[in-house]
Amino acid sequence: MVTCSAFRLPVRNFSTWERYYLEMSSCELYTDDQLVESILKELAMAPIASVENMEGGTQIKLLITFANNSSAVAKPMR
Repeated sequence: MVTCSAFRLPVRNFSTWERYYLEMSSCELYTDDQLVESILKELAMAPIASVENMEGGTQIKLLITFANNSSAVAKPMR
């Protein structure tokens, strides 16, 4: 059984996003490359409800809100 390293909880009932957040630690953002690949696939297929430019800083940052009310920040590379 796969468990969350931070809380030792079974992760089979968690969404990909929840598993990603639970796997974060002070030393690394993720330990499983397949988990990141799954998140990227979900992002590519998720319907977008809105996109807003975030204020502040010198580079553009976009706040993307998806149809299921989840959100992500995108910072395009130059």
